[in-house]
Amino acid sequence: MAPRTREDAATDPEARAQVTRDTDEKTDPHTLAHLPDASGSHDVKTEPGGFIISHDPIEQDPRYLAVIGEVDAEVQRLVSLERQAHPEIKIGWAHSEWEHKKRLLKERHDIDWKSPIELDPGMQMD
Repeated sequence: MAPRTREDAATDPEARAQVTRDTDEKTDPHTLAHLPDASGSHDVKTEPGGFIISHDPIEQDPRYLAVIGEVDAEVQRLVSLERQAHPEIKIGWAHSEWEHKKRLLKERHDIDWKSPIELDPGMQMD
């Protein structure tokens, strides 16, 4: 069998897995290649209401769990204050959470976190 290439990875899931194992993605914190059972480029979770949300694999990386937990707590505090200041706004708070999380992780820890909308640009959320 011929070695698999990046071009094969575009159409062949087996080739994509092989290319992932054999390339720079092993050191990219946005992949799960360094963790057991790594199978995709991002984690997908079903939220209440049936929304399917993508999650950056960096959120499951043991190297970043504590930092992300701290930032998530700060994000919830900030969004809570915003909601109190704008009770007329009923939906769309996830976007505010993502903006705060992205900014705080980058500013405080130099972590390039990807929001669900960055991982799945075609995603529609109200």
